[in-house]
Amino acid sequence: MITSTKNQTTITAPDLLDLTFSVDSFPSSNVTIFHETKTLTHLPNVTGQRSFNVSIESCLDRGDYRIEAVNDAGSDRFTFIANVKCKPMITSTKNQTTITAPSLLDLTFSVDSFPSSNVTIFHKTKTLTFIPNVTGQLSFNVSIESCLDRGIYVVEAVNDAGSDRFTFIANVKCKPMITSTKNQTTITAPSLLDLTFSVDSFPSSNVTIFHKTKTLTFLPNVTGELSFNVSIESCLDRGYYRIEAVNNAGFDSFNFMPNIKCSPIVVRHSNVAHKEFKVGHLLHLTVTFMANPTAEVQWSFVPWNQNTSLEVQTKQIQTHKESTKLVLILSDTNKFGKYILELKNELGKISKEFNIQGPIVAATKTDPGTTISSRDSDSDGDRSMSPTSWKGKTNALRETEMNTFLLQQDKLHEEVQKLRLEGDVLRLKRNYYVIKLQVLMKEHPDIIDEVFGED
Repeated sequence: MITSTKNQTTITAPDLLDLTFSVDSFPSSNVTIFHETKTLTHLPNVTGQRSFNVSIESCLDRGDYRIEAVNDAGSDRFTFIANVKCKPMITSTKNQTTITAPSLLDLTFSVDSFPSSNVTIFHKTKTLTFIPNVTGQLSFNVSIESCLDRGIYVVEAVNDAGSDRFTFIANVKCKPMITSTKNQTTITAPSLLDLTFSVDSFPSSNVTIFHKTKTLTFLPNVTGELSFNVSIESCLDRGYYRIEAVNNAGFDSFNFMPNIKCSPIVVRHSNVAHKEFKVGHLLHLTVTFMANPTAEVQWSFVPWNQNTSLEVQTKQIQTHKESTKLVLILSDTNKFGKYILELKNELGKISKEFNIQGPIVAATKTDPGTTISSRDSDSDGDRSMSPTSWKGKTNALRETEMNTFLLQQDKLHEEVQKLRLEGDVLRLKRNYYVIKLQVLMKEHPDIIDEVFGED
């Protein structure tokens, strides 16, 4: 017969559990001590009082401790119940997993503790949730949206006896995510544009870098931070630079928009090379350029067989931010020659020459630039005609009328072009200006004959 002064005790791990009992039997008994189903020790020939100490290390050591005594006359058993206050112990069937975003990460674990524990779940240093009074198995789902959700997930359990931690490692297959500390910068050409960026993806990504639609480079198997330098030579290198990253999970892109300061450069212009113009032709010279800061535009003119540069009239020039147009009527041979465009800003200047070739004109005996004088035979004395003679007055009048006509003609021509671009909706208005232009030309047949007549 087995007896003891107590059959239940509460201790805090780590500690020693004292199992003190007495065996009253004849003959003596063989004693076996169990924890649950596990045999702890075997004691032969026991009679009277006996003590046995069990090392209590954790919650796993709590539960039933059973003493069995056996002799030739029979057997007896006695049970101690050990309530063990212990720090939590977290277990799980797995500590690492691989999933594809977007998805749910299942964190399933067990907390063995007495008393129950308060559980906190972290992603890296960020707290995801707090769960009080946990014991036994628990599941928690985490929404995995991108590569930012990969990494270490920590489960921490705390009670009065202590704490425990368990770490899950989440390998997330995710589409690339491109980041950069800056997507706008200002540089002065010529220089190097530094494209520094990070690609966060699993698996690694193939990266392509573009300038507008032009491929600059291809970089395979990229992950983490990367730098790529682009040589910036002129304004032609302006515009966005795009980074594209692709892996099995998806795609991402990122745009750099550098502000490039550059000296002027001509992009395209009207082609007048090898063209022969005639007196009365309308000359359109259109030039598109680039410059940052904005360029100052200046047109000048050097007539054939002269070295003197003349300023082009302002009314013949139309200038916008990055384009300029010279429009004039080649009303006489003095309008043929070299038209020079100069573009300049604080970083430099450039000039472009346009040779306007006219027909070969035979030399005349009288220089049209000279003043004509004569003697009036009916006068009382010698009187030279004024430089503003009747013919001179006529020429001045015609010049004024011609300039007015050219200005009106040019404005109406522009209106026609503008309305043509606006489509069928404004066709009636366009026709109105066309008719008005035709009426204007009919009202001045003498000017038309002089300006547009053949040699």
